[in-house]
Amino acid sequence: MKKEKKSKRKYGTNKIILILSVVFAALLIGISVFAFLFYETRREEGFVEPSIVQTEYTEPHAETEAVSQNASLLEPAGETSSETNSGSEQDLLRKAFKTSQTLALKPYKAVESETGKEISLSDLFGSAYRTYGGELTLTQDGAFSYYIGVSKNGDSKGSYTAEENALSVVYADGKTAVFRMEDDGGNLVIIVPMGLYEIYFQ
Repeated sequence: MKKEKKSKRKYGTNKIILILSVVFAALLIGISVFAFLFYETRREEGFVEPSIVQTEYTEPHAETEAVSQNASLLEPAGETSSETNSGSEQDLLRKAFKTSQTLALKPYKAVESETGKEISLSDLFGSAYRTYGGELTLTQDGAFSYYIGVSKNGDSKGSYTAEENALSVVYADGKTAVFRMEDDGGNLVIIVPMGLYEIYFQ
């Protein structure tokens, strides 16, 4: 009798578990069907599912090549370009190299660096200046040389880099200097420091 009761109780428990499993599975199927129908309905109504917009990060541009300032400033002879700094010292130098590969300037005055007092070139360099004169020569590829008051065989030479309103020069012996550039009524003037004086070439 007891065995029969236990068997009936076990059968009843299994039946309940089976019923609950069927109900649970039916609920899952119902929820899935409802979610699918809901999504389809919203999509037909024009609903667009939100998406993450990705933006591509671009690093700031960094120059990786060392470009010669002479190459960007001094253009080949005869080449035309849009002048962006019209009237500036750079523009005057650029224009000068459009007609020739070499620029030759003559000295026309000397000034004391500290006082600004002008002195005659003949008084400063004596008979050597009257005999040999002087000249500052620049080439388009960045070389310079000058002589004044001495033979051309004793001229000073080296290389230069064109900057905004000056030439940074390096002499053949490694010494450095700065040649200022000025605009004298549309004419390029280059000022070369020599000891206590500045020599103006035009």
